[in-house]
Amino acid sequence: MTGGDLGYHLHQKGRFPKREVQYYAARIMLGLQALHDKKYVYRDLKPENCLLAEDGRVKITDLGLATRITPTLHGAAGTRGYWAPEMLRRDKKGKRKPYGHTVDWFSFGCCVAEFISGSNPFRSEAALNFGLERGKQTKEKAIDCATLEMDPILKPEKFEPDAADLCRRLLDKNEMTRLGTQGCE
Repeated sequence: MTGGDLGYHLHQKGRFPKREVQYYAARIMLGLQALHDKKYVYRDLKPENCLLAEDGRVKITDLGLATRITPTLHGAAGTRGYWAPEMLRRDKKGKRKPYGHTVDWFSFGCCVAEFISGSNPFRSEAALNFGLERGKQTKEKAIDCATLEMDPILKPEKFEPDAADLCRRLLDKNEMTRLGTQGCE
C-alpha cells in the first residue's frame, strides 16, 4: 500500500474534489458492507485507516478493533469524534447500551463530510465550543457531547445539496433511521 493513507492526502489537499470523494466513499462503503455481511463491525473508520494502493484503490486497514456483532456488543472503540452516538449512550443504571453495524455508517458519514469539507463535523472548533458551552470541562467530553447532541454543520459553500443530504442521513443520531441501517444498497 504505497499510496499512503487518505488522512495524509486530505491534509495535503485540504479537501477532495467531488469525483475523488465519490470514488473513495464508494470503495469504503463496499468494504464496510463486506465486513457487515460477515457479521463484523469495523468500529475504527477514519481517513488514516484507509490506505491507497499504487493503482489508486482504497483499502480499509487496521482491523484491530473489528469484532463479531453480538447482542451484547457495547463500549466505545475507535477514535473519538468518529464514534456513533450509540457507542456513548448509557441506560438508566449507567451501563453502556449495545449496538451493531450502524456505528460504522455514522463513522462513514464523518469521513464523507471530512472528505468534502476538510473537517470532521465532530472534531471541529464548532463541536468543541458546543460541548464547552454545555459545561463539559474537557476536550474529550465536549466532543462526546457534540456527537450526542449537535447537528452537524454542513456549510453550503462546501456541500452541494445532495452531498449535505447524504451526510445528514449518515450522521442521523437515531441508529434506527440512519442511512445504512439496511446495508449499503
